[in-house]
Amino acid sequence: MHPALPGLPHFAPKAKKLIYLHMNGAPSQIDLFDHKPRLTDFFDKELPDSIRNGQRITTMTSGQKRFPVAPSKFAFERCGTSGIEMSELVPHMKGIADDITMIRSVHTEAINHDPACTFVMTGSEVPGKPSLGSWLSYGLGSESQNLPAVACVHTHG
Repeated sequence: MHPALPGLPHFAPKAKKLIYLHMNGAPSQIDLFDHKPRLTDFFDKELPDSIRNGQRITTMTSGQKRFPVAPSKFAFERCGTSGIEMSELVPHMKGIADDITMIRSVHTEAINHDPACTFVMTGSEVPGKPSLGSWLSYGLGSESQNLPAVACVHTHG
C-alpha cells in the first residue's frame, strides 16, 4: 500500500481495526461520558437564546412553551489512569477506560441530531461527502477484495 501523501503519516501506524458505534437514539453523551457539572447551576432555567441562535429545536418540540435546562441525574467518576469521567450507566466500560479512545473535540453549529450526525460522519452538515467509513477503508485498507472494509450500523432507538 502506498501512502496518500508522500512522507505521511509522520509515525508508523499501529491500528489494524476499528470498531465505531454511532447510536442515534442512545442515551445522551451528557448522561454517559460528557459530564457537565455546571449544568446543575442552570437546572430548570430557560435554555439561553445564545445556545439556540434562533434555530428551531425539532418538530417534536415546536409546541413547547418552555425549554428548561436539565443536567444529568447520573453519578460520574474518574476512571483509569487517564481520569476520564464515565457515568454510572456504563460500569462495564470503567475497567477499560485506558484501553479506549474517547474523542471529545468534535463541534458543530447544528443543534438538531440529523445534521449533527452527518457532520460527525463526514465533516459537513450537508450530505454527500465521503464518510468516516470511507476514510477508514482508505487508511486501514481491506483484507478482502470481495468484502467491504467497513460495515456501518446506524441505529435509531
